[in-house]
Amino acid sequence: DHRAVGEAAIQAVYPASRNPFAFRELKASGMDPWMVEEVWLQGHHAPNHFVELSRAEVEKKVQAIQCHETQFQDMDFMTQYIWEVARQCAVSGGLGRDRYAEEFLRYSARE
Repeated sequence: DHRAVGEAAIQAVYPASRNPFAFRELKASGMDPWMVEEVWLQGHHAPNHFVELSRAEVEKKVQAIQCHETQFQDMDFMTQYIWEVARQCAVSGGLGRDRYAEEFLRYSARE
């Protein structure tokens, strides 16, 4: 489901959002085409943007995963995994091993 929603979102922003012929009814009602300036993709093999997380934010991620206990056989493993990925993202982003982060492929139409 996450992949399908992600793909639908990308399809919605490019190229349709900037195409004045894609949604003529919107143009007729006074809405101009709009160019999406940035798209952030998580889980890409070549991230180029890192967002630092606080310890409390990582804990919220853990709590969110714990709400889906029927989807994971080993919740202790998942908890450790979330903390380790957050640490590794911080290392990859140059923040250091004692920090936490999320990583993204950030595509900017301005660059």
